[in-house]
Amino acid sequence: MTEYFVTRVPRPEWLDSHNDNSGLERALGGQPEWFWSIPGVFRALASPRTGEAVPVLPREIRDVRDSLSYWTSLQYLLLYRLGWTRPDRGLRWWYDEEKPVDDPTLKLISKVWDRDGQLDHYLGWLLEGRPRFDISNAVSWADVMDEGEKLREPLSDEWEQWKRSHGAREREEHPFAGGTDPFHLTGHTGQTIWADSSATIAVVSLEERRAVLLADNMAGWYLELGKLGAGLPDIGASSWYVDVFVKTVGYLGTYRKSRETGLWFSGRHRLHVAGNDGKFSAGNH
Repeated sequence: MTEYFVTRVPRPEWLDSHNDNSGLERALGGQPEWFWSIPGVFRALASPRTGEAVPVLPREIRDVRDSLSYWTSLQYLLLYRLGWTRPDRGLRWWYDEEKPVDDPTLKLISKVWDRDGQLDHYLGWLLEGRPRFDISNAVSWADVMDEGEKLREPLSDEWEQWKRSHGAREREEHPFAGGTDPFHLTGHTGQTIWADSSATIAVVSLEERRAVLLADNMAGWYLELGKLGAGLPDIGASSWYVDVFVKTVGYLGTYRKSRETGLWFSGRHRLHVAGNDGKFSAGNH
């Protein structure tokens, strides 16, 4: 698989002087402080050898302003590329499999966040609340498990030990240890504002089961993929392959719909299923 060559960039200064936040939010898919780096990570996936811009690890990881988009872009890939409603489950699976990089999304995550030594911090935070992200509906907040739910879905002994061993260090060193959601990642999931009603989908080849979705901006593209994808011609037990393009960003990937979860994803189905808990099905959407 092709090696990624990326350019690591800090939080841009223009964020402090931008006067058209509503237009920028539509283009990025969310508040600029959280979402400014989203276009770069998708461009890196689409063109891995051209040094596309992805966020650099902030010098002071405790500086919330500089760190927001660093974490949001990681989470966005897990939710809207792999189609994971339970990224804690998906990452535990990936760790248990010794972090294979035969998938483009996971390879970029390995190249950036894991190589930075930060992925453990994000997973440690996920294991505290084990949030569920309803990515197929306009829900702005993730559903965090309460203690009773955690008892009904206990971690394995190995993962419970992993969580305890990281917990003490996290509380001293890392901002994810402060409060229940210090970076507001459960409340900034994207796809919930200004849905792009101008998005269109077109069949390219019925024989090859290919279609193209074109959206004006990042706000609501995944929701529109679900809505418009449901109107594609019935091809029985086979799947449509939909190339997704957003005018403000470019190519987001080739997506198909899982018959097991009812969700759209890019990549291998076994990876998609690993990050879900079976509570989302085609009948719910």
